[in-house]
Amino acid sequence: MVMKWEDVEIGEPKSGEIKVKNKAIGVNFLDIYMRKGLVHDFTPPLPYTPGGCE
Repeated sequence: MVMKWEDVEIGEPKSGEIKVKNKAIGVNFLDIYMRKGLVHDFTPPLPYTPGGCE
């Protein structure tokens, strides 16, 4: 799993949605361990959101 920076166009929110601009986010240790290949017995469900609590 590799995280990469991408510029994407985000449209206006639809009814019942909101748009949030993040200035900083936290990433938990499980995400870091997975990216380093240290966690071999856990495959996250797709689509996977780094930092999410499962």
